[in-house]
Amino acid sequence: MSRAAAEYVAAQRINADHPEAHTALGTFSAQRGLPMEAEQEYRAALKLSPQFAAAAVNPADLLSEIGREYDGEEILLAAIAKLPPDAALRHALGLTCTRLKQTDNALIAVQTATDLDPPNAMYACVYAVALHSAGRVDQALAVLEQALSRRRIEIYCWR
Repeated sequence: MSRAAAEYVAAQRINADHPEAHTALGTFSAQRGLPMEAEQEYRAALKLSPQFAAAAVNPADLLSEIGREYDGEEILLAAIAKLPPDAALRHALGLTCTRLKQTDNALIAVQTATDLDPPNAMYACVYAVALHSAGRVDQALAVLEQALSRRRIEIYCWR
C-alpha cells in the first residue's frame, strides 16, 4: 500500500465510530480490488448505524459485482424494513431485482424511488427504461415527459 493510501486509511480509522468512515473505507477497498475487506467495512458501517442508507446501498452494489445478488437484495430489504422511505434504497433494490430477473419487483422499486424523489432525473430515466422493457411504452414516454417538464422548470428558475 502506498504511503498516501496508508495515510488515508489511518485518517478514516480515527473516525471509526462513524459509519461514514467505514463506508469510505469500504469504497476505497472495493476500488483497490479487495471485495472481502470492502464488505467487512460496509457491514461495520451498517452495524454502527442501521439507518444510514449508503451503508446498505454500497454493499449491495459490491455484492452484485462479485455475483452475490441475493445477499445484496437481503441487505437492501432489511434496510427498507427498518428505515423510513428512501429513494436511493428503492432505486438500488430495483437494479438488484432487475439483475435477478424479478421484473415486477424491479418495476415497483424503481417507481417508488421515482415517486419518493421526483426531481431526480436518473430515477425517472431508469423507471422509464423499466416500463419500456415491460412493453409499457406509453407510460415510459409519459414518465420521461414529466421528468423533462420538471427539468425545464428547474432550468428556467436558474436563469
